[in-house]
Amino acid sequence: TRQSGLKAQKGKDEFRQALEDLSGKSIEIEMKVNEKGEFYRKVGAKAIAEKLKKSGIAAEDIALDENSITKPGEYSIPVRHGEISGNISVKISTK
Repeated sequence: TRQSGLKAQKGKDEFRQALEDLSGKSIEIEMKVNEKGEFYRKVGAKAIAEKLKKSGIAAEDIALDENSITKPGEYSIPVRHGEISGNISVKISTK
């Protein structure tokens, strides 16, 4: 229907704007580590999607190499919403 088409376009426009707003910035996720300095659990697409959603971005697809992040650092993560795609910077730090 025409209304669902308008809603889909609005979602794409909001996603595109959110990607532009995040350009040059990074989403930060803090993880607890054990005595060896290793994460208790891996950082996967679900954790990144939740953090993005809190920042106002609803990504349909988040691509991760090897499906998860296992150590602290800054990562460029490909994201997609419909035919709109881009990269976001995600910084994983320890608590």
